[in-house]
Amino acid sequence: MITPIEALREEAVKARKRAEKYGDKDLLAVLDALLDLLGEGTLLTTTEAAQLLGIRSVNTVKALIRAGRIKAQKVGSHYRVSLNEVERLTRDATIRSLHASSRLEAELGKLGLDREMSDEEMQALSASRPGTLPWKRLGEPTHDAEHSTAQGHSS
Repeated sequence: MITPIEALREEAVKARKRAEKYGDKDLLAVLDALLDLLGEGTLLTTTEAAQLLGIRSVNTVKALIRAGRIKAQKVGSHYRVSLNEVERLTRDATIRSLHASSRLEAELGKLGLDREMSDEEMQALSASRPGTLPWKRLGEPTHDAEHSTAQGHSS
């Protein structure tokens, strides 16, 4: 299966050959810049990666990076994802699952199903999502703060 990025790269190469044949130097310059951008060394922001992957939340991309599901480089305090990694991810089961989940959520919204999820559904969702709860990342105790508060216990 060819990815959209690979297809774009192939079309740009074909267009470059035509532009070269007709001697259109301006078009050649534009196509060379495009091919450069589509090259292996191109790094994208997490927002750009999310857009190309069709993921609505940049925080999901960041969580996948922290979980080791997306390879990224740290540039200063920000993550950068290579274009090659985005291409790889277009075939990744995790990304396909996120797309399916988003489609299902949209369809349920159309049907007006706004009931709350059961405890079992919430546990299944939690188990399928990457990342760590904020209080676990900070080294705080791993007990459920809401449960303790609901039971009348204080920390």
